[in-house]
Amino acid sequence: MRTIKKIIIGAAFAAFLLGTVQTYVRTSESLQNDYSVYYKTAERLKAGSTDKLYNPEDGAYPYRYTPPTLTLAFPLSYFSEPTARKLFLIIQALSVFAAFFIIYKILSPFTVEALTVTSATFLLTFRFYLDLLICGQISGSLLLLMALATHSFIKKRFTLSAIFVSCASLLKLLPAFLFVLFVKSKQKLKLVVCVVGFISGLHILLSFFVPPALIPGLYSNWVHIVSTDTQYFDGSTSRNQALKGLLQRLEGRELIGSTFVESAWFFMLAATLLGFLFVILKTNTENRRNSFSLWGIGALMLVIFMPQALPHSFVLLALPISILLSNADRISVRLAVLSYILFCAIPGSDVTGHAVTEWINCNSFPLLSLIFLLLALFSITCRGKSKSDDHYHITADDWGLSEGVNEGILELAKRGVVKRVSLMANEPYLEYKLDELRKIQDIKLGLHFNLTHGRLLDKQLGLGTPANLIKEWTKSVLTGRKEMRQRITDEFSRQLERVEKLGISLSYCDSHHHVLIIPGLLGLVSQKLKNSKIDTVRVPFDPRLLVTSKFPVAVLAAISFFSIRKNFSTLLFCYPQYKHFDSADKFLKYIKMYKGAEVTIHPAARNDIETLEFTDSFTNQRVREFNLLVKLSGQIQ
Repeated sequence: MRTIKKIIIGAAFAAFLLGTVQTYVRTSESLQNDYSVYYKTAERLKAGSTDKLYNPEDGAYPYRYTPPTLTLAFPLSYFSEPTARKLFLIIQALSVFAAFFIIYKILSPFTVEALTVTSATFLLTFRFYLDLLICGQISGSLLLLMALATHSFIKKRFTLSAIFVSCASLLKLLPAFLFVLFVKSKQKLKLVVCVVGFISGLHILLSFFVPPALIPGLYSNWVHIVSTDTQYFDGSTSRNQALKGLLQRLEGRELIGSTFVESAWFFMLAATLLGFLFVILKTNTENRRNSFSLWGIGALMLVIFMPQALPHSFVLLALPISILLSNADRISVRLAVLSYILFCAIPGSDVTGHAVTEWINCNSFPLLSLIFLLLALFSITCRGKSKSDDHYHITADDWGLSEGVNEGILELAKRGVVKRVSLMANEPYLEYKLDELRKIQDIKLGLHFNLTHGRLLDKQLGLGTPANLIKEWTKSVLTGRKEMRQRITDEFSRQLERVEKLGISLSYCDSHHHVLIIPGLLGLVSQKLKNSKIDTVRVPFDPRLLVTSKFPVAVLAAISFFSIRKNFSTLLFCYPQYKHFDSADKFLKYIKMYKGAEVTIHPAARNDIETLEFTDSFTNQRVREFNLLVKLSGQIQ
């Protein structure tokens, strides 16, 4: 596996260097299309020919960008055409490299495989990177602006993020819809002021090149060019994999009318934007992964709803592809990425031949794969309404069971691995090193309600194995006997009171052997939890348990999930099994899709369980977990 990762990383760096160098060397054969538009416009601006900046006589290649962007094109006029061409290529290459570096920085807190994921993403968009270099397009700069806006947003630098969106919107109008991402910001007025100020500054800069009196005329000419663009460019070409391109191809086949194309496009755009807004409002944007996913959705929508989404535009897919690859454990994600590889990343005259590539494009398979990617991203973003953030909630169960257990949990808490500790109030070692544990900053303590191990606080033995408890509980429910219900209620009160008398403020509640998910049992104690202001209860539903010996836990958790969620908050749940502690790679791979989830562990610094009056079947495995997690200190937050 490590060899494969090294190959992916090495291949990405080699592809970038070789592709860039080869295109640079062949610039005499390349960059004759879009680049020539920028250079020609820069020369006209330098010569003062402002009436020819937006010139319909330029045919299929007029200057289409907003007037403020003229200041960016102007410096090209100070170089000879060949030198300016090479300089432009270098700028686009560096922009793409910087964008992928930012994507790597964004991914780093989410996955230990950030570099591998970033490298794989580049390889899957490499064809489009070459296309933007060969066509002399500005898609590299647009990708960089999108990456910068995403990174700033995730870092809660909303003003800076909005300015980057403004820059992207000046290059292509459609990115302006990304301002909807700021709908939940509490600094809307500040954002508006900063964006207006930034754009005003660009117009002041423009006035140094164009007399202020002529700027309104520039806008009039620009609007004319944009509104009549279809006269100069055939949007129905098979290379155009935007939604409008599909509609225009259907129009060309006389399957739909010309008036239907625009109305259908606007309707689909409006419907998708409304769906996007709904997801934003319902999504916890405090979660950095969710924020990244939202920007990935925005990038995909940008490509799908562009008037012309040619191959060079597909480099913008780096954002959504990187998100999906970091969530590759989901079947829907794998299928979406596979469709993208089959219909977008691979097809080309050099690989699949012209006839096959043309057939794929004419039937809009690349567009369909983009829609599949969009749906997969929506599913990732919407999948959890549970309380979540960007960190793992590593929860150590069974504090109080033995000295070795407490010592192991305490050491991991000091190292920052364990964030939450569940206390067994009826166990003899509850107070052993408890004061040290409570001194650790930001540690959260919860009640680990116990009915099955050792002697309970009513001085009687526990209720046996979970299976026996379920059996006795079912009998009491069917026969209407209240003795067991009363004993459970009283025992919960005793355990809760013992912890609270120690001056501990409990943040959550879970249970030994997950007894609280037995149907009806939580209802006995829910009011006591609310009285103690405990609003979070564990629901141990990890779908992967369904194919293990612990499948009854997953089934009962699924049954009880909605009834618990009516009254309490929950966290996503991750329950690593014995095999996942074989190595660091196995453990990290298992939990990587559970960012923001509670990861339950049972560590011990030494095995002293067998010396206890009431032993436990979980012995050496506790030490095994502890040793592995010590090695991972610093890699898990």
